[in-house]
Amino acid sequence: MDEFTLIQYIQDKQKLHQINLNNKNIPITIGDDAAAVMPPDNHEIIITSDTLISGVHFFKDSNPKDIGHKVLAVNLSDLAAMGATPAWFTLNLTLPEINKAWVTKFCDGLFSLAKKNNITLVGGDTTKSLENSISITITAIGYAPKNKAITRSKANPGDGIYLSGEVGLAGYLIEQIYNNKNLDNKLKQEYIKLINNPMPQNQLGINLRDIASSCIDISDGLCADLYHILNLSNVSANLYMDKFKIPKMLNKLTQDQALEHILYGGDDYQLCFTAPKNVSQKLVNNKTINNQIFKIGEVIASKSEKNSELFLIKNKNKIKLKNIGYQHFSNN
Repeated sequence: MDEFTLIQYIQDKQKLHQINLNNKNIPITIGDDAAAVMPPDNHEIIITSDTLISGVHFFKDSNPKDIGHKVLAVNLSDLAAMGATPAWFTLNLTLPEINKAWVTKFCDGLFSLAKKNNITLVGGDTTKSLENSISITITAIGYAPKNKAITRSKANPGDGIYLSGEVGLAGYLIEQIYNNKNLDNKLKQEYIKLINNPMPQNQLGINLRDIASSCIDISDGLCADLYHILNLSNVSANLYMDKFKIPKMLNKLTQDQALEHILYGGDDYQLCFTAPKNVSQKLVNNKTINNQIFKIGEVIASKSEKNSELFLIKNKNKIKLKNIGYQHFSNN
């Protein structure tokens, strides 16, 4: 299989998943030098892009189907945080060799999630890697009504802080894989599968357009990502220990150990958002939203401009939390 056969094969796999390729909003699709897409009237285009590299963002012995799911999921999660409706994506696939069995499983994971979220592959590129590594870049494109996209910069004192689900599990599982030398291989594979199959919260993001004052997805850790909101909004925040939900697998840890994963672990891809008090009833009344979220804290005013701080209220003690999480190009 050569490069052009590979491209055609990926196109055929998309058709097999019955993804709509004749969408009127895609006047030019795969086959030309570039694609042309059209958002609905009075909507803005929302664009995001992520690169995932083997050995860095996913384990080299990961199931290709799970890799296909994850590379699209992390991009969909960014669209979810903006309240955008997923529409189109491009795929840049860099492989050491063309392995048809690997590509088949990869496409099954990729297009299965694409179909669930009504997003269509419209182009991309394939190339050979110089080393024995895999690099995958997806650019996802969505749309939102004009001036309705949710940003990170509009949180205000008094807003509640919410999570769309539990966080901390992925970071714990990654730590177990790297540090537990006695970890059974079967259990290791179960952990890898859990890490590689986050479920992006796109419908929730859309439902939050007229409710959330700010939003971000949790990829690098709760504290690190929440600090992005605080810094851009020039505010601070309190988190409350008794409001957190601890994942079942972390119950065997001490409270402090579990808290460390919840605050600083990454790769969960849940949404963290803020919402003003005057829309709190909307959160309660909307079952689509209320069934998923829980409140973990409150936005407060900063002591000085551009000096955002994040605190944990634990047993009546106020603890300042560090602005740390996963960082690219870090030696730590």
